[in-house]
Amino acid sequence: MELAWGAIVVAALLIPGADFGTPVHALTEGIGAAPPGLRLALYGLLLFGFAMKAGMFPLGQLWLPDAHSSAPSPISALLSGVMIKTGVYGIVRTLFWMVPPIVQAQEGRFLGLGLASFGVVTLFVGTIQALKQHDAKRLHAYHSIGQMGYILLGVGTAQYFFLSGSPLLHTLAALALIGGLYHTINHALFKGLLFLCTG
Repeated sequence: MELAWGAIVVAALLIPGADFGTPVHALTEGIGAAPPGLRLALYGLLLFGFAMKAGMFPLGQLWLPDAHSSAPSPISALLSGVMIKTGVYGIVRTLFWMVPPIVQAQEGRFLGLGLASFGVVTLFVGTIQALKQHDAKRLHAYHSIGQMGYILLGVGTAQYFFLSGSPLLHTLAALALIGGLYHTINHALFKGLLFLCTG
């Protein structure tokens, strides 16, 4: 998990004009003023860090199943219910609040399509790995990875459709984002209860 936090902190410090305590709107302006290569690196580091926390494939397999299976059940409930949701919050915050309008027009759809694609892979891989488990807590951990795939698919699809320019696709973008955020709350509640029942 230190790798995830490290990537996020390094990305924030690489933003032109950024320092400790710089407000988010100033960071957004700094990202917009950055050269395209640095901007791509910044978004790559931010999304890498938040995606690792959210359990996105292939990053979630590096820590999530082992952390859930070795932790006491109440801690596993908190990990699944709260900790991996901070990654989703960071991704939503980055895509919808930290991408300047000029960048949205150029690179925003690419970011949304990439996130949606990783979401599809994550939901399939996580669910298939969950089916192969014999330990209940590891099964829940891999199932969490699969469920995060659905959430990331919704968020990425919302970003992609929102920047399409079509009013119909704007409506679908709103529905995708609402569905992704609703399932975030849904998963936090039911998976925390599953871990507590397993314990």
